[in-house]
Amino acid sequence: MSKQGAAGEPSPRPSPARAEGEPDERPAPPDAAPAAGGATRPQAFAGIEAVVLLAAVLFALVYWLRLPGRLPTEQDYLAVQHELLAKAHPGDGIAALPFWADRIKLFSHGLPVVALPQLADDGEAERYARLWVLAQPDLPRSEAAAELEALGHRLARVEGPERFGPLSLSLYEPQPGRAPAYDFTERLADAQVSIGGDDPVDCEAVQGGFQCPRGPWNYVRPEWHEFDFLPRRCLWAHPVGPEPLRLHFSQVPLRGGLRGGFGLIGEAAELRQAAPVSLGVFVDGAETAELTLEPGDPGWHEFDLGLPGLAAGAHEVELDVATPNPGMRHFCFDAVGY
Repeated sequence: MSKQGAAGEPSPRPSPARAEGEPDERPAPPDAAPAAGGATRPQAFAGIEAVVLLAAVLFALVYWLRLPGRLPTEQDYLAVQHELLAKAHPGDGIAALPFWADRIKLFSHGLPVVALPQLADDGEAERYARLWVLAQPDLPRSEAAAELEALGHRLARVEGPERFGPLSLSLYEPQPGRAPAYDFTERLADAQVSIGGDDPVDCEAVQGGFQCPRGPWNYVRPEWHEFDFLPRRCLWAHPVGPEPLRLHFSQVPLRGGLRGGFGLIGEAAELRQAAPVSLGVFVDGAETAELTLEPGDPGWHEFDLGLPGLAAGAHEVELDVATPNPGMRHFCFDAVGY
């Protein structure tokens, strides 16, 4: 029979004996203090946070101390300008890599500046007879080195790279058979512009382009417009209907074909219920291609029409813009013969 306490409750059982040196495995009460020399979990995390914060501060300090040496000075740009003045030819262009590092615009001395992401995939890379490329591969988050490697697959490097501080200058040219021979946008003044159909009407030559009779919007002129958040220079050529807005060029030197791009401007590009626009390309009176831009297809659309059977020499080229319905068909295109 078990022994009873004074209040009639059973007495607590004695704890089993532990061997000498055996640890006490009984859990400590929740409010028990940590063992001497130990640390609570919040204290341990606080130590880790302090180490991480210190590392971040040191990284930022090193970053800002090194940054001035990775940025070009005005003297670096002036040295590049001197090099361009000595070696650039008429018809050259210059590209900035990365595209947002385009301060070269202030020092290019009249050379057209190309500032486009993924330059190697863009037709502008082959627009010029020679393309100078000013790269800054040492900039933080710069992809200039990778873009230069990709550009080397599309163009042939002629010269460089030459360093001017953190700036790297190289010269490229198109591959054989790809060099531009005729820029239709730049040579618009050489064209005859008319509205075709059964009763064709000539458009009047005015400063900078041509004015056609259907309205103030019915003109052809080089303009800058935005496509995919990037500026493009192209020929505004708003179609008037099924009868084509016709641009006729004589004595166009061609060896391989035509390339370029087109698109609809602003909100006109988003209208899915509007009519398609076609760009017809004729060489020596024969239709080479009809390129169609469907409604609701925004952005800049490139084309490259190779003409392998074309004899090198001067040719007649006609570019026709038409649509079933001209409402909000704010069309702009660019073309280069090669």
